[in-house]
Amino acid sequence: MEYIYYVTVIPRVVNIYHIFRFKKNEGMELKFRFFIALGVVVLSLCLVLIRFYVLPGTQSVSVGDELYSCGYVPYADSFLRVDIDGKVLSVTGAVNDNLPVIDGIKFTRFSIGEYLRTENDEAFKTIAILIKLFKKYELGDKFINKIYVANLDDIHLYTNNVDVALGSVKDADEKIRTLKEIMANLDVAEDVKGLLDIRVIGRQYIFSVLT
Repeated sequence: MEYIYYVTVIPRVVNIYHIFRFKKNEGMELKFRFFIALGVVVLSLCLVLIRFYVLPGTQSVSVGDELYSCGYVPYADSFLRVDIDGKVLSVTGAVNDNLPVIDGIKFTRFSIGEYLRTENDEAFKTIAILIKLFKKYELGDKFINKIYVANLDDIHLYTNNVDVALGSVKDADEKIRTLKEIMANLDVAEDVKGLLDIRVIGRQYIFSVLT
């Protein structure tokens, strides 16, 4: 008895092998069933591609990403999770409170697994310095929730209710140490928002209430 074998293989993404064995004289009905099954496999592949490459808000984040992440860069209605060198690790629709939002980064496009091509190459070097100092002085992951670096001579750090005018990263070590000391003794209610200016080390630091 003579048979015709149809084999479909979708490698890597969909690890499924469909083998259809038809009698040659069974005709169009079995061929039709074969092409329906093939269509299901192709549709499954398309759904997998959409899941991982088109719908960024649903992308999973590996343990390695969590370990090397330094913050989130806003992009459209989502956020790019980046490492300390500016490599895009993933895209998400919401931020994790343990990492700050890194605002003021200008770029035109990105690819997951690649480094952001920014208009200012010094931005992530500056962020790296600040992140290391946050860890050195144990400010805590939730203490600084946003870093604004649009102007590297006028960097701002944000806590829940305080806008910290840092200036440049000149004397950054002393500035961050000073910030920790001030915040530890700053007796301000959580619902009171203010501006703390520590741009110049050695002068009187002023906390201004914002209305």
